Amino acid sequence: MTVLHVAAGNAYGGIERMLVTLGTTPHPALRQEFVVSFSGRLERELDSAGVRVHRLPAPRASRPLMVWRARRAFAALQQKLGASVVVFHSAWPHAMFAATARASRARIIFWQHQPITRPEWPDRWARFVRPDLAVFNSQFTAARPAFPSVPGRVIHCPVEEPPALDPDLREALRMELGAAPVEAVVLMAARFERWKGHDILVRAAAQLSTDRAWRIWIAGSAQTGAEQRYASEVASAVAALPPQLRQRIALLGERSDVPTLMRLADIYCQPNLKGEPFGMSIAEAMRSSLPSVVSGGGGAAELLDESCGIGTAPGDTAAVASALQVLIGDARLRTVMGAAAAGRAARLTDPASRVRDLADVVLGAQAQ
Repeated sequence: MTVLHVAAGNAYGGIERMLVTLGTTPHPALRQEFVVSFSGRLERELDSAGVRVHRLPAPRASRPLMVWRARRAFAALQQKLGASVVVFHSAWPHAMFAATARASRARIIFWQHQPITRPEWPDRWARFVRPDLAVFNSQFTAARPAFPSVPGRVIHCPVEEPPALDPDLREALRMELGAAPVEAVVLMAARFERWKGHDILVRAAAQLSTDRAWRIWIAGSAQTGAEQRYASEVASAVAALPPQLRQRIALLGERSDVPTLMRLADIYCQPNLKGEPFGMSIAEAMRSSLPSVVSGGGGAAELLDESCGIGTAPGDTAAVASALQVLIGDARLRTVMGAAAAGRAARLTDPASRVRDLADVVLGAQAQ
């Protein structure tokens, strides 16, 4: 059976990393293909991984002719592939193409990646076409559905275990990024959205003891104007620190090797100001055997428990600093927590198991 996953493709973050993992995980009953409206990193990564990805003409909601052309191209593609189930990832592609999918009598699944508290125009537009089923990336997201009356199921995002590194190679790569073998490296890998709490981590760093060996890496890029302004604020906050602290913090920018960075780090930290819908980077850190310091709860609270991470209240800089201080100073605790994290994440996010869950949903939808 052919399943068509439809995403925008003009941004790259946790959802897009999940889609690449989804597409590269085989299932005997499913042939998964992908559709994007914009060229970008998602299209490139799917293509380089050998996953079939199709690009449509990019529509703009304010240009009816562009929307019509894109929908006509989608209808032709759907007919060519014979896709009987179409999965829409987020409200924008659903708003653009769900009516076309419905006209072809395909079953429609809406995969919801974030809770809907204040519907924006794509959410309101999407509601004109009711999906047959919904998939939620967490219980937290399911509690705030985009389509309240639609039956749904929680499927945690599939997350691959990063490849292991030879110890000598690990030490060499850490040194290239300025980390000595004795230093405990704290990693944060997230888009520069203000609620992710990069500035909280920088302020927490100012409270860490300089008598201990530690270093902080912040990886991620800004993809919108608001994110660029926030990234500049974070860079300014780092620059304003005293030299003995400033030299310990590295802003790494956008990285295509985040799985490797996870293997090079010792601790993961993401002091969110609100609940994560799922927490892709947190799950990746767990699969890399890293203990985590995380704020905000949400979907991340479904991933982490006290055996593998330390939770702090949103915006509590002192609590973040205290938690980091504990983990920086206790290598044995890091090892114990990291092992617990890896085991828990494997149970919750194993790609083969999650694709089996998706197959159950898809086959059920197709049979209805």
